[in-house]
Amino acid sequence: ALRDAVMGSFRRYGAWCREQTAAARRDGVVWSLWQGRPARRRQLWQIADSDDKARLRAERISFNTPIQGGASEYTTASTVEVVRWIDEDRVPARLVLTVHDELVLEVRQDVLREAAWQLRSIMTSWATPSDVPLVVDLKVGPSWGAMVPWEGAVVSC
Repeated sequence: ALRDAVMGSFRRYGAWCREQTAAARRDGVVWSLWQGRPARRRQLWQIADSDDKARLRAERISFNTPIQGGASEYTTASTVEVVRWIDEDRVPARLVLTVHDELVLEVRQDVLREAAWQLRSIMTSWATPSDVPLVVDLKVGPSWGAMVPWEGAVVSC
């Protein structure tokens, strides 16, 4: 029901998902994307399974992997650059962890604005296929569970 509503509202997305599933059936693999090219391969052994539950899961993975896997590729590349920036510029901040397509940092309050600008700059600097914009949402707070959107937090480049 929800999937049908999404696919009906976003017809090109629905067609792309069907293309990804067909390619996964043909090749038995799916790829994450990095700058518009295949990056990491993920085997989909169950894409032709006779068990409906297993097959449907593999079909969802066939179009989810390029999206979420691609986000992971961009996050990994950004992680390297953020750590380099913190180390080279001796920024009073530290990378605490990554969560899927998020970077969690501890940043001293007096450099928050500069850090937000630099993080956006790094995370939106990567080439994307067809010039798809990368968007960065920033949140701040005293703990992960208490974070709220930061003023001007959504910026696309």
